[in-house]
Amino acid sequence: MSDTPQPWCPLCRPEADQILELLETVWCGRHMPSREGLDDAGFRPDTEGQVTNNAWCALLHGRED
Repeated sequence: MSDTPQPWCPLCRPEADQILELLETVWCGRHMPSREGLDDAGFRPDTEGQVTNNAWCALLHGRED
């Protein structure tokens, strides 16, 4: 076993033995997971492009600020 971790894309090489090999998860361009979360659509950017917390304000304070 090498002391240097080997790059490994889990979908390109699912047969890799994670017990016997020192692997570093590095997603290839084809299998890169999405960086968008399921909740991202619920947030609206404000005028400066920042994400607002209107949903939290409405929940905690009963109104939108």
